[in-house]
Amino acid sequence: MTYRELERLGDAELLRRTMSGKDEEFNWGWEILSARHREPLFGYIVSRVKSRADAEDVLQKTWIAAASNIGRYRFGQARFKTWLFGIARILILKLFEQRKAETGHCTRLEPDEEVPCDGQEAAFWQEVLDREIGKAVRMLPTRQKTILVLRYRGNRSFDRIAAILGRSKYWVYVEHSKAMARLRELVPNLAELRVRAAGRPVRLPY
Repeated sequence: MTYRELERLGDAELLRRTMSGKDEEFNWGWEILSARHREPLFGYIVSRVKSRADAEDVLQKTWIAAASNIGRYRFGQARFKTWLFGIARILILKLFEQRKAETGHCTRLEPDEEVPCDGQEAAFWQEVLDREIGKAVRMLPTRQKTILVLRYRGNRSFDRIAAILGRSKYWVYVEHSKAMARLRELVPNLAELRVRAAGRPVRLPY
């Protein structure tokens, strides 16, 4: 197809041609998609990060990630624009996490109506949750770390943990409660992270 013919296609059909066509059509397709979505995508990013330099960096990374992962796009499940903005949102979240690690300042990114939270974002928050809990657990006394590992990685009951450690069930309960209280102190946003990692509101066990 010619460049002009590709320009007349909708995003979905243009993507199909881009993914299955020749190198020339692939390059033309991405050029057309970029022309269609670059301005609104940049506006979305800069409205969240509040820095033009950061926004330009996220924009570039978004297009690179989209091109690299285009095989994961599922036709009919989401519009290309929604999928593209979802990639940008993940990269914004990663930027905020990087800034938090560097400065200690936490910037929130609230849910977007135009970019629904999906499994990809929930997976991102699960990574953050695992990392934060991992750091906190390493700061606990060995006895408490052992109980948490047996309980949540080994799926052991309190009775079984007591038998393994040669302690009373009451002692295990007490140390477990102390460990969980300390985790809540070390990870003050623990409950919020668990909700975000679940991708939906959940009833938290602690």
